[in-house]
Amino acid sequence: MAIYKRGRVYWYQFVFNNQRVQCSTKQGNPRVARQIEAAHKTRLAKGEVGLSEPKTMPTLREFGSRFQAEIRVHCAGKPRTVAFWEQKLMRLLEFMPLASAPLDKIKKALIARYVQKRQGNVAVATINRELATLRRILYLAHDWNEIAAVPRIKMLQGERIRDFVLSHQQEKVYLDAAPQPLRDVPFFFSKRACVWARRSHSNGQTSNLILPMEKCLAISSFVKGNRRTPAGMLV
Repeated sequence: MAIYKRGRVYWYQFVFNNQRVQCSTKQGNPRVARQIEAAHKTRLAKGEVGLSEPKTMPTLREFGSRFQAEIRVHCAGKPRTVAFWEQKLMRLLEFMPLASAPLDKIKKALIARYVQKRQGNVAVATINRELATLRRILYLAHDWNEIAAVPRIKMLQGERIRDFVLSHQQEKVYLDAAPQPLRDVPFFFSKRACVWARRSHSNGQTSNLILPMEKCLAISSFVKGNRRTPAGMLV
């Protein structure tokens, strides 16, 4: 028997029929807490209080079908999105140690084995999308009370980023043709989604590099000359 204090009251825990029992006594007196613990054990022994059968933890493969059903409901109008998640799930299930693992046994070590198997065969971006799928599956399992916690899944570094270089001529054409408020839209989003940094060139000229935040990694642009604002040049 073991009691311990949590805050102002005592709790007790013990193992009965290979199951862990943990309860609060709601008492601040250790002697009374021990008596409550003993009474609980006695009731269990006499069969007055039954313990539920241990919950069977689904494997990733078993839970995968529930994940697919959930995606099809929430993305019913987006067949390409459904196909994307299902494809990534298939890739995860091809790795048998992961597919056959109970959800609560999917830890960092097993995830690392999966990454090592995939590295060298596919692009970093592909692995990251598969890891993101696994993370979404585990968060869904957590929301449905299948697992108590979700392991931290880190994305790999080294994804290729596509940069778009906006020439001075292209910028001028757009600004001359775009009516308001479209004229200010690029500046509005660049201010909120990106940060500015000045870049020096070998010819002595400078340009402004828009460094995108995590949510706009796919787009960045060079704008030659001085920094710009919706009102015009910022000197």
